[in-house]
Amino acid sequence: MKKVLVLLLALTLIVSLCACGATKVVDVNPTVSSDGAAAIRADFEKAKAFVEANIDMKNMEAQDQDQEDPSYLYQYWFAQDAPNAEFSLDAELDGQTVTVGKTTVKELKELSFELSTDQKVIEPDVSTGLSLSKGDKICNITLANNDTGKELPIDEGVLSEVDMIGNEFGISYAYSGLKDQSSFKDVIDKLGAPNSEVKISSDDSGVSIELSYFNSTQDGDKTSDKSLTVYFGYDTTNNAASVRQINLAITQS
Repeated sequence: MKKVLVLLLALTLIVSLCACGATKVVDVNPTVSSDGAAAIRADFEKAKAFVEANIDMKNMEAQDQDQEDPSYLYQYWFAQDAPNAEFSLDAELDGQTVTVGKTTVKELKELSFELSTDQKVIEPDVSTGLSLSKGDKICNITLANNDTGKELPIDEGVLSEVDMIGNEFGISYAYSGLKDQSSFKDVIDKLGAPNSEVKISSDDSGVSIELSYFNSTQDGDKTSDKSLTVYFGYDTTNNAASVRQINLAITQS
């Protein structure tokens, strides 16, 4: 009888442990929470409504895509026959005005900026990414592709891209008076509706909005493609967006 009781107790203990083990598996590897996915979807829809209320979307065609992971959503609007915006790629770096596509490394040095390189030349068919600094402040830049067919002294390199990620991270940087923390309304009032692309994305890290402006110009046999992209962080609680990054770029072909 005692042996039977021991066997029954052992069997009960094994069944209990298996049940606990099964519960642990569910806890450790949960499926995507429907509540979490719904919250992200709601944030995405709020940002979508915010953009639609603040931008004239009549010349744009929306395109949605949901990934397998329901926690990641995004929506693009592509401009349809919208006129190219006319804008000059002048930026203000730490109080000094520079023009993307014209300002050289030599001129940047004359404005007391330092480059994070000892490089003396730019090799043929190479574009060079660098950091630009003044004191303890840093900004990322790119020099235009060297299409001269020979080595180019780096001082003759032309600024082709400037990337600002918030004043707290680098050099004070403004474009047409717009800067880190400028409002969505500030950007639309200053630049108008984007003529190239609008993107809204939402994931576990929050909601973001991206506005793209694009302008193509012809100079002889060369085409210059200028682009301005403004990135916003979207505050779902206050239904407001503010600039967190600005990128200016020019390419020639």
